[in-house]
Amino acid sequence: MPGPRDPVIASLIAQWGRAHPRTAVGVWRTVASCPISITAWNPALPLLPASNNKLMTSVGALLTFGPGFRFTTRLMASGDTPVASTVAEPVTLVGSGDPLFSTSAYAHSYLGSNGDTVDALAAQLSRRTATQPPITHIAGGVHANDTIFDRLTLPPEWVPGDSGSIQPLSGMPTNEDFAGTRQSATVASPVLASAQRMRTALRHAKIVVSGAVGFGGLPKNPVTLAAVSSPPLASMLRIMNVPSDDFIAEQLVKAVGAEAHTPGTSHEGIARVVARLTAVGIFRPGDRIVDGSGLARRDRLTVNTLLRLLLDAERNPSWGTALIASLPGPGQGTLKGRMSGLGTRVHAKTGTLNDVSTLSGIVHASNGKTYAFSILCNGLKPTDILAARKFQDAVVRRLAHGVAG
Repeated sequence: MPGPRDPVIASLIAQWGRAHPRTAVGVWRTVASCPISITAWNPALPLLPASNNKLMTSVGALLTFGPGFRFTTRLMASGDTPVASTVAEPVTLVGSGDPLFSTSAYAHSYLGSNGDTVDALAAQLSRRTATQPPITHIAGGVHANDTIFDRLTLPPEWVPGDSGSIQPLSGMPTNEDFAGTRQSATVASPVLASAQRMRTALRHAKIVVSGAVGFGGLPKNPVTLAAVSSPPLASMLRIMNVPSDDFIAEQLVKAVGAEAHTPGTSHEGIARVVARLTAVGIFRPGDRIVDGSGLARRDRLTVNTLLRLLLDAERNPSWGTALIASLPGPGQGTLKGRMSGLGTRVHAKTGTLNDVSTLSGIVHASNGKTYAFSILCNGLKPTDILAARKFQDAVVRRLAHGVAG
């Protein structure tokens, strides 16, 4: 329902909107009975969301798996060969699509997660129990298996005009498929890179490894030698949303697809995300998402859709608490240098392309009220991006100090 217009916000939006017509703004106060609309400017206009699209991916994953879901990566061998201190057959690293699986060095630098690493897997083999003696020699080589996903390394509906680029997607990634332990060059073959990193970790654990390294099928009558699990999805979403990690978003889309059937595909994942968001009333005709990260130029969302998503998050703490907590606050991640002094009162997702700047999130105002807001600015010149961010921040600051309605 409409509420009283705040003159300061109305003036900010009118001044910006007249100069930048492909702008949409919406603010709702999130009351229990019915949201109160504080302001609206082109609220039903479908626009490029950029990385605000990750809000859709996040909710689709939460509704599919739940906040406590963990990916599990296994090191397996054939059950037809007795496992003793020497393993004569190959060991196979079986991927689950876990976007955080990595070396300890990469995890320490970028992910804040040290549980799901090749080093942790190797350590398990070297310190087994009395009934499972430590493995000291793997004679059959190290294989990696990525068949949980299909072999397409990019979202299938990306076209040459899509902005940005990401690492190759994979069912068995390591270090987010960057080469080495820095975020620079990418690997040519995720499967080969993962197998090589597993071999290195085993050798560092004082396990002798001989034999071939590369892709391998699932072992016959497989037994699990070691397994590691990712942080819960709620934590993974914060690792994704604070810096706006495109690779994690696209991996999650494929994982949602794989939940239905293997191999998981981006196409199936997007279809399932859309279906779940439609079922709860968030996604509407006119909205379109074709990837998980928001890099695709064919994505379209309205501020009304993003406001419905944020309102539902406030009303459904079983998954909404995880979503809101995953978003950066002022001074964090993609909000570094923005909205200083607002502390924990703002949680928001940014989005940026060459001609797009977006911001959507939640504000807990000083008057005790809570507002959901969404600001989508399209059709910008590159020189307008900084001005768009200042406009967005001015609206949020006004909300944080409390408005009528």
